[in-house]
Amino acid sequence: MTIDYNNHTNTGVLSVGALPSHSSLSRCDSSSPTTTTTRTTTTTDCDAINVGKITTEPITKILFPALVNGMSLAGVGVRVKYMFVNVYAVGAYFDPIAMMAIKQGTTTDIETALVDPTYPRTIRIVMNRGLSVDKFINAIVEAVEPRLKGKNLDTLDEFKELFPKVDLTEGDEVEMTIRGDVLLLKTGLGVGTIRSRPFTEAMCDVYFGKDAVSPTLKNDVLKGIPNL
Repeated sequence: MTIDYNNHTNTGVLSVGALPSHSSLSRCDSSSPTTTTTRTTTTTDCDAINVGKITTEPITKILFPALVNGMSLAGVGVRVKYMFVNVYAVGAYFDPIAMMAIKQGTTTDIETALVDPTYPRTIRIVMNRGLSVDKFINAIVEAVEPRLKGKNLDTLDEFKELFPKVDLTEGDEVEMTIRGDVLLLKTGLGVGTIRSRPFTEAMCDVYFGKDAVSPTLKNDVLKGIPNL
């Protein structure tokens, strides 16, 4: 495990920064407005220079850029707790080249690839409300632990240690980039990595498996992968 609280990394991870739910992503003048819609949008010259098309998660109205870490947005969703609390919006980004053959396959082919960390992806979380960092971490750990099936359980403590001990506020972002056996986590305060195939497999299953924590994300990704 490595942690960089100065946010320096040579891994190519790029964070767009906090995205308020009703603001534009780009810093262009008023003559080049950014156009936003739910799931798809028309691209302006301003968008092309900055973040490409912008997608709005329909429940939280949180915005997601078309590209993160060189990967393309496949779908968005919301994490709901206690039946009605919209905790965060989440977007899933995939490498379109790596998914080239998969996206032409069946739904089963896509579902199989979604839980296989061999296919690089970034899971980008944007908080819809404030939450203590301990509650946020524990919710993910509780989802990951049974999926580890007793393997590499020490990675749960490593994962907890990646997070700065600062509570999350509305608009804060967490990015998890998965490539094979490596998970790179980036917050606004630091970057850290975990190397464990069982852990990355478990994390993929948390968001894209049969009992995904955000069904809206998984369903949207299944529709979006063929269009990457």
